[in-house]
Amino acid sequence: MNLIFCSDPLNPRMPESLYIDEYSACLNAGFRVNLIDFDALVSGDIPRALGSIATKSTAQPAIYRGWMLTLAQYEALYQGLLAKGIGLMTSPGQYAHCHHFPNAYPIIENWSPRSIWLEKEGGFSPERVVHACRAFGEKPIVIKDYVKSQKHYWKEACFVPCANDSEALDKVMRRFIELQGESLAGGLVFREFVPLKELGVHPQSGMPMSREFRIFFFNRAPISILKYWDDAADPELGPPRDLFLAVAAQIDSAFFSMDVAQTVGGDWLILEIGDGQVSGFSEAVDLPLFYSKLAAGFAKRD
Repeated sequence: MNLIFCSDPLNPRMPESLYIDEYSACLNAGFRVNLIDFDALVSGDIPRALGSIATKSTAQPAIYRGWMLTLAQYEALYQGLLAKGIGLMTSPGQYAHCHHFPNAYPIIENWSPRSIWLEKEGGFSPERVVHACRAFGEKPIVIKDYVKSQKHYWKEACFVPCANDSEALDKVMRRFIELQGESLAGGLVFREFVPLKELGVHPQSGMPMSREFRIFFFNRAPISILKYWDDAADPELGPPRDLFLAVAAQIDSAFFSMDVAQTVGGDWLILEIGDGQVSGFSEAVDLPLFYSKLAAGFAKRD
């Protein structure tokens, strides 16, 4: 069982400081850990990125845990590791399926706020965006790209109070694009804003904090349910454990995350699917328990 982490730029024999606790939990759970040079990977220097990993005599399965990668970067990592006898359990196609919002949306559509998207190749002229957002009428919407939002710039780069307010729509969209810069992934996604059960307001960004949870699935079974907001007190239990199993069974990946939220009426929604390798944990995570369950899931696949 192999876990792949990014090394610390100042100490290549140790993982990035953000992942040091995960690294320790992995070792204690029985995983073999390998380190890669993230900067070299991003720059396209695969031999240097994987230079510390010895070629394996027999094929070994692995999971990556680290910073988000573009689809091209993940493909390069996957192929580079494969040449060293390490097979990431998530193929490039499966990574794209979970990491880029439009790919999994048809599966979660009946459980998710209405969403449309525009690929960046077609440009984001005001006319094109206004025409696309007519589908929402006067409803509020949020804007993101295929991977991330700018939710911490809630009022200026995420939330549009009325979708047919062309001036506000254009202003928020342009600010979002400005903040994303070269990291804008795939295109723009426009989503109906559904009122959720609020827990408060984020002290820095002013965005509403809601009853949201991140569920990690391995072998399409939930292994961890974490509250999304560390800053919000929430004494209530999370979503019913088995509520979304039928949806999870349709996701084309062995390791993925599912962000869910509760509406003001008490119903549960699926906000999005993410690749489990690059999905973050909240502070509430019990890392030894998480990685022991991950190890048990690995053992069942052998």
